[in-house]
Amino acid sequence: MRDKVSSKVRRICTELASLGFECKVSPKELLTYLEAPTYESEATPLEEVLENRYLLIHELVEVTLLKQRGYVIDRNVVRHAYPYTYEAHLEAMDVELSLALREGDMAWVERRVRDLRSYLEDPLLPSGLAGRVKLLIEKYTSILEG
Repeated sequence: MRDKVSSKVRRICTELASLGFECKVSPKELLTYLEAPTYESEATPLEEVLENRYLLIHELVEVTLLKQRGYVIDRNVVRHAYPYTYEAHLEAMDVELSLALREGDMAWVERRVRDLRSYLEDPLLPSGLAGRVKLLIEKYTSILEG
């Protein structure tokens, strides 16, 4: 499993670097992050993230952003970094959706825009981020409808 994770992290970080996003995440940090307790009741299973390129990109961007903010990636980072974890999540969503759009994967963009809409009902959405969620929804909805 560790070799599988290492090769995927290396490949995706190289891809992100070619797009101008510096990804500095070790396989251990990624696994720690994905296995850390969250403030949400539903978490995406580890295997699903590892098998879905867009979700893996998303998680690597999130971890990178947390590290850039000075957080140590340990079992408690998701809770300790809240509400910044939500902000990083939205930024990672934008990167993920931009890439899916660039690749013409409109079905993925539509699916994730639906996810974004559900965030507006999330009681854990920090009040200051509702506008950011709405902007992301508008951005990608206008592209889908255009």
